[in-house]
Amino acid sequence: MRLSSIAVAGLLLLARSTSAFCPNIGGPLSLPPRARFPMRFPAFRANEFDFWWEERRARHAAVGNEVWAAAKANAAAFNTASAEGRAALRAARAKAASEQAARAATAPNTLQLDEDFWWSGAMLSDEVSRWSPPSSSSVALVLTEFVRSDYARQVFNYCRVAGTDYGQIRGMFESVRLVGTKLELKPKQACANVEGLFDRLAKYLRARIPQIKEIHEMTRDGSNIH
Repeated sequence: MRLSSIAVAGLLLLARSTSAFCPNIGGPLSLPPRARFPMRFPAFRANEFDFWWEERRARHAAVGNEVWAAAKANAAAFNTASAEGRAALRAARAKAASEQAARAATAPNTLQLDEDFWWSGAMLSDEVSRWSPPSSSSVALVLTEFVRSDYARQVFNYCRVAGTDYGQIRGMFESVRLVGTKLELKPKQACANVEGLFDRLAKYLRARIPQIKEIHEMTRDGSNIH
């Protein structure tokens, strides 16, 4: 009888020791916060696109302020009580805005447009041959500046793009094609619905390569022209 009591006490002690190593037995498994999601790729340093975008925002704000100040000053010079005076004031405002916009649109370091090409999905995704767009391509240079920007890093993080595709054209685009002055870009599925992405990219492409007239975002149903 005494031996049985000692055996029971030993079993209870063993059970307590086991529960100390397995506190979640019978309950949901809880992973440490860092183990739930893979570590994202480190931040890129601000590059050409980031600097251009911030400068563009500041420049447009300054242009708007100058146009408003000029229009306000000119209002006193026109008789706004008459239809002719109001029309003259509108014309003066439009001219001032046009002149300011033309000065703001002047972008340094513009590039020449490439000859026609097509970087297919098979080419961009081929990890065996490690194919990459030619270094002489202006489109490749501008797209690379864009995908290596801090803004693109945020997009890659949001879309959970594989770390090996960070800063790579293939990480954001499935295919790229240039036909004359029309550039066709097919985004990867993960980046297809990022609001404002193509708007920023289109503005940057036109600023760096003014010869590009149309930028098509290729979709399942056709294309969106930017």
